[in-house]
Amino acid sequence: MFAGIIEEIGIVEAVRATAAGRAVVIRSGAVAADAAPGSSVAVNGACLTVTACVRPEGRRQGRFTADLLDRTRSLTNLGALRPGDAVNLERALRAGDRIGGHFVLGHVDGQGVVVSRRREGGDLVLVIRAGAGIAEGLVPRGSVAVDGVSLTVARVDADSFHVHCIPLTLRTTTLGRREVGSRVNLETDVIGRHAARHLPGGRITEAFLREHGFL
Repeated sequence: MFAGIIEEIGIVEAVRATAAGRAVVIRSGAVAADAAPGSSVAVNGACLTVTACVRPEGRRQGRFTADLLDRTRSLTNLGALRPGDAVNLERALRAGDRIGGHFVLGHVDGQGVVVSRRREGGDLVLVIRAGAGIAEGLVPRGSVAVDGVSLTVARVDADSFHVHCIPLTLRTTTLGRREVGSRVNLETDVIGRHAARHLPGGRITEAFLREHGFL
């Protein structure tokens, strides 16, 4: 489990063919230094298992390798990774860690497409088109992970939503590099997703509130 607080930006060094499909090699600092075979790392919000790691003595950066299964490549933007690409990295939470963002499982729901970007003061506002199954899980002022970054949904339209990225987010994640047409990984809020699953029609209605004594 993760919090959607990106720790650093890693750089893809290689994408290799393997018996399982493909593997990606990522260069990073703190994440690679702490990695071990079997540990979990969120790469652009997708939970991957580290299969190998190298930490050269005396160097600030190392590298780790993770498999990219067919399912992962088809569901996320990791299938399009090329050497030199920048990716958002976050290590799995430990018991007792502060949750600075929101609970993120690293189980990407699908991809969205950036359809607009504009400036509002110091913020960058991204408008992202999402498939119907994803859009239904979004609510204004709710949480969403975009390429692994925990963000607040500012507005929801029929097939898209708006998020504001503050200057710190633009400096410490890859979202500031996402242009119109870029594909991003999306994960809706797990708590809201499970609540919606048990609601009539997948949403809270006045009839539901009356039936359960809230009105």
